[in-house]
Parts: sequence; C-alpha cells; structure tokens
Amino acid sequence: MEKGDNPRFVVTNLTGKPEELYAQYCRRGDCENRIKELKLDLASGRTSCHRFLANCFRLLLHALAFVLLSAVRRLLAGTALARATMGQIRIKILKVGALVQTSTRRTLIRLPRGHPHAELLTQLFA
Repeated sequence: MEKGDNPRFVVTNLTGKPEELYAQYCRRGDCENRIKELKLDLASGRTSCHRFLANCFRLLLHALAFVLLSAVRRLLAGTALARATMGQIRIKILKVGALVQTSTRRTLIRLPRGHPHAELLTQLFA
C-alpha cells in the first residue's frame, strides 16, 4: 500500500485464487458494515414494545430509512461525503436547523449562512 505493508491473513477451506478469495471476504465485510450501520446508526435493534406488530412496524420504518439514506449516499457520489456512514449523513445533512416558508406557489427552505454543507444540500434538493 502507499503507506507501507499491510499484511492480511484469511483462513478458509474454500478453493480458488487467493486474490479472488480475499475480494470475496472484503465484499462480505462491506455487507457486515451495512448491517452495523442499520443497527447502530439507525437504532434498528431498539424493539422495546411488548407487541410483535409494533416492533415489526418499527423495524420496517428503520429499513425504509436505511433505503432512503442509501439513495442519498448514492447522490453524494463524488463529494466529500461519498463514503460517509449513515450516522454521518444524518448528522451533517439531515439534522439541520432551517426555516421553512410555504406559500401557495412554492416552499422555501432557508439554511443558516454558516452551514458547512450548504452546497451539498442544494445539490440534493435540485
């Protein structure tokens, strides 16, 4: 690597070329990172209701939020937040104090002047 050696070891009983096996394990690790984001950043493990349907509905809402934030992450490709986690997107993009003004013809969203990601927000809304 550019900063020096970074040896990795994979113990497996699968057969194949080492490079292909390592790539397969990297893809698996990426899937596990998405599961971790769903559990930690979106708190999908919080099923504190006593009724099954309530917990099922709550989990469905968390899954929907994950899909929507994944779409936002795809829209952020090529920007500083292209590889941001769900929690980072939530904090930097969604948790924004704004003034919303609605009239008969349009809806204005006024962001603070010092918002560090104002350009990204205007790209997303466009």
